[in-house]
Amino acid sequence: MYYYLLSISYDGLNFFGFSKQKNNNLRTIENTLINAFKKILKNNFFTIRGLSRTDKQVHALDQKICFESSIEIKSAKSFQLTLNKILNPDIVINSFKQIFNKEKFFNYKKKLYCYNLMNINQKNALNYRYFYFLDFKFSYWNKVKLQKIANLMVGKHNFYHFITLSKPMQKNIIRKIQKIKIKKIKSSYIIKIYAESFLHHQIRYLIGALIDCFFNRISKSELIKLLNEPLIESFSKKQKKFFLVPGRGLTLTKIFY
Repeated sequence: MYYYLLSISYDGLNFFGFSKQKNNNLRTIENTLINAFKKILKNNFFTIRGLSRTDKQVHALDQKICFESSIEIKSAKSFQLTLNKILNPDIVINSFKQIFNKEKFFNYKKKLYCYNLMNINQKNALNYRYFYFLDFKFSYWNKVKLQKIANLMVGKHNFYHFITLSKPMQKNIIRKIQKIKIKKIKSSYIIKIYAESFLHHQIRYLIGALIDCFFNRISKSELIKLLNEPLIESFSKKQKKFFLVPGRGLTLTKIFY
């Protein structure tokens, strides 16, 4: 078998997430890629695997794909160009290179996701695809306030109250947020979140909790308590649900090797 590492970007608003769905009529990144590969490889065996299973409407600038093929691709550049001609403009193969084993694909260091917030008065027919809009002043001092709240989420925590639990319920819900950095650009904030891995809806619930705390709908002390709650206590109670911010504001920006 031959192995290839791809970097791809896509506008997630046009897709029902990365992973294939039971309903094959739903357009997903995985299905779209498989159909494009089939047009080139015909009946030759291949598999693809994404490193991050982004949700519905979530975008990516650097999603990583492991492509396993029964035949060798003689020219990676030519193959990349052909794929991009087949694919619609809302999904692009950024790079395509051969690797010598699948282990290299999984040996990444961290992921960077960015969530985009913007003042509602700046909304237009183009930027609505990539921002979540709020009605408050996007000032330097409000950015500082948000950053202080975000700092409470950095480190190793129990994210029981900040995820969508799977069935059967997963037990490994301790994760480490390496860094959160908020950048102000005119009337918008870009919230950069670094971690090795994330749980289902974790980032979107954390942004919802960040906003709730900013508007004093939850206190900092309560937020700290939830993040540091003993697991045995969490599993014995109902989740405290925060607002799940829209997927369109979230972008998988970079996967670092």
